[in-house]
Amino acid sequence: RRVHGVAAYNLPFVMKTPITLTALLVVACLATWSGRINSYYYGPALTVTEVEKRLRASPDTAYLPFMRTDSQNLAVQNAFLHDPRMRALPIKEAIKLGFLKRSHRVKSTSQFPCDPQEIPPPPAGTVHALRAANIRVIAAIGDDLMVARGALATSLYDIFENYNVSYIMGGDDSLASNPTVSNAFRVFSPQLKGFSTQTSAGYNVAREGATSQDMLGQVADLIQRMRADTTMDWDQDWKLIFVGMGGRDFCYFCQAASAVNGGASSSAEAFGERLRLALDALHRDVPRALVSVLQVTAPDFSEAGKSIVCLARAHLLCPCASHSENRTAVALTLKLYQAKVDELQTATRYDNRADFTVVVQQMFRNVVPLDISLLAPDCVMPSRQAHSILAANLFNTLFEDVGQKRTNLTDSVARFQCPPEDATFIKTNMNSEPGAANAAAPQP
Repeated sequence: RRVHGVAAYNLPFVMKTPITLTALLVVACLATWSGRINSYYYGPALTVTEVEKRLRASPDTAYLPFMRTDSQNLAVQNAFLHDPRMRALPIKEAIKLGFLKRSHRVKSTSQFPCDPQEIPPPPAGTVHALRAANIRVIAAIGDDLMVARGALATSLYDIFENYNVSYIMGGDDSLASNPTVSNAFRVFSPQLKGFSTQTSAGYNVAREGATSQDMLGQVADLIQRMRADTTMDWDQDWKLIFVGMGGRDFCYFCQAASAVNGGASSSAEAFGERLRLALDALHRDVPRALVSVLQVTAPDFSEAGKSIVCLARAHLLCPCASHSENRTAVALTLKLYQAKVDELQTATRYDNRADFTVVVQQMFRNVVPLDISLLAPDCVMPSRQAHSILAANLFNTLFEDVGQKRTNLTDSVARFQCPPEDATFIKTNMNSEPGAANAAAPQP
C-alpha cells in the first residue's frame, strides 16, 4: 500500500526522524485537503467571456491555474473553467486559495530585430571568431534548473523535468512559442544539433538533484553521446557547451555527514576542484568547443517561506538552504563558490588552444529573488515564463564583453537582441580585450 506516493513499508524508517515524519504528514494532509476543495466548489461560475474581458483590460497579466505559460493561454482557461471539479469559484477566492495565480504573461519577440541572412557565416578559424551561425552543436551539463524542473507543473503533484522548455536547451517549436537559447541559435543556425525536445533530451545531460560531485560523470556522459552520434562531425563541428552546477550543493553543505560539506571554505574548495576537473576533461577530449560556465546562484526560499506546503516540501528536498537560520552561512558559501568560478575568468589555463576556451557568464551573480508569479507551484523553481526571461538574458550576454557582462537579469521580459553589428562574435577572454573586440586569435 502507498500513502500519497510513500511506500507503506518505508514508513517505519521515516518514523526514526520525527521532524521528517511531521513534515511528510503535513504535506500529505494539506494535499488531501487541497484535492477535496478541487472537487467541491460552490458559487457563481466564471465564463470565458469574463476571462477574455479581464485579459483585454490588463494585457500584461493573466489569471492562470498554476500553469503560467504563454502558449495555449485561452485553451488552459477554457479547460479550467469547464472542468466540473473546478467550476463556480469566484476568482478572488480562487486566487486566495492558490488555484489561480496572477502572473505576467510571457513576452517574447517572434524573431530577432535583424535578418540573420544579413550576417554571413564565414567559417570560423578559431574559437574567438565564432558567430551564432557557426555553432552546429549545443550541449549542457547541470542540475534542476538546466532540466527545467517544475516549469510546466500545474500543481505540486507534477514537479518533474521538462527538458523541452529548458531556458538553454529547450528545442520544441520555435523561438516565438518557446523562447530558449537553443531556439535563438536555430534562427541563425538551422542545422543546430543537441537541443532537447519532448521526446529526447538531446545533449542535455543535466539531472534533477545533481550536485557538483556529478560534474565529471556528466562530462563523460556528454562526450559518449556526442561521439556516438553519426550525424555530427566530431572534429569539425563547433560546439557550444553550457555548464551550470553548484546550486544544489547548498541543499547539503551544512550536514556533517554530507560528502559535499565540511564548512563553507572546504565546500567551496571541493567545488572548485570538481569544476576544474570537469573543464580539464572537456579541454582534453573535445575539439572545437566554447564552454560557457554559468556563475553559481543558491536556491532562494523567500517565497516558499510564505506557504506551509512549499516550505515543508523544501525542508525535505533541500534541508540546509531552506532553513532561515542558515541564511548567513548560505550567503558566505555562495561568495566563496562564486570566487572559484571567477578564477576561471582571469586564468589562462584554457586559452592555450585556438579551438577551445572557457567563458564565465555572470548573470546570476547578483540575481534578486523572482516574484511569486514567476515561480513554479513549489514556490522555488522558475516557471516556464521565468525560463524565457533567463534565456533572453543569457543569449544577450553571450555577446557582451568579458568584464562588462551583466551581473543580474537586466531584461525583465523575453526580448532577444540581435548581436551588435560591430561585435558579432560570441565574446571570449581574448576577443574582449581593449582594441580587439572582434580580433580573432592567430590561426592554428
